[in-house]
Amino acid sequence: MKVKNLITKLSSPRLIWFYWLALIWPIRIHKKNSQDAINYGLSKPVFILSFDCDTDLDISVVGDVHKKLMLNGIRPIYAVPGELLIQGSDVYKRIHDSGAEFINHGYRRHSDVSLPNRNYIGTFFYEQESRFAVVEDMKKGHEAIQKVLGVKPSIFRTPHFGGFAKSSQLDFLWKTLKALDYELSSSTTPHFGFVNGPISVHYGICELPVSGDPRRPSQILDSWSYAFSGKKSLSKMKYIEAINHLANEMAAGKVFFLNIYADPSQVYDWPEFFEAIVRLRQFNVGSFFSAKSAFFG
Repeated sequence: MKVKNLITKLSSPRLIWFYWLALIWPIRIHKKNSQDAINYGLSKPVFILSFDCDTDLDISVVGDVHKKLMLNGIRPIYAVPGELLIQGSDVYKRIHDSGAEFINHGYRRHSDVSLPNRNYIGTFFYEQESRFAVVEDMKKGHEAIQKVLGVKPSIFRTPHFGGFAKSSQLDFLWKTLKALDYELSSSTTPHFGFVNGPISVHYGICELPVSGDPRRPSQILDSWSYAFSGKKSLSKMKYIEAINHLANEMAAGKVFFLNIYADPSQVYDWPEFFEAIVRLRQFNVGSFFSAKSAFFG
């Protein structure tokens, strides 16, 4: 995202201030994230790994990704649009039955991937839809989880981090989730965490932002950005370096909340990803509810 466009999305002067601070003095933001986690009640490092399963390709590889991680002591969380949850119901039911947590990720598929280069294109954005259409998508995603997995979801994630992110949009999101009897959301970028901390409560909904690269705090630490976005400043090697850096800090006892997400179709054939993630297994709490409990007891 270009700087000009990003700043336009940052609706408060404080967010803009933290954005520039992250560019100029990244280590200061990284230290702040750690201190905020302690101030908010965290007594030890906590790590959660979630997967956004946004394409058909994820269905064909997610079972192997899940098995590999579970065998190495990592229990991931899954965010699957309802359309794709229904399409891959056999696969996702088996994963759910293994004890994995599933969260509402809306209903409509919102990304396409073209082979063989795995080029990803966004196709459905909440910020481009009416509020009525957003609520309907949330409700249909909720119903899909109930139909396929037989459980009532109470955690939500919007499609496409950073899009539906203006203050008015987030207020609408949390108020809607509260009305739908939800408890948690993980729909915000690292910028939100700079200001509000690693966990915060809005209209009764706990929000857990995704984490950023410690060397580039504004950059979401996700598989697409580093492996498939085509950004010259990012690379697969830099992604692994960032995870290993965080693993070293956590092993040394530094306290912070690490919330990483990836797409199965982007990592299934990336052995270095699994090697780096396994280094974090001793800190993996396995669910967003467990992460919330780590803060609030």
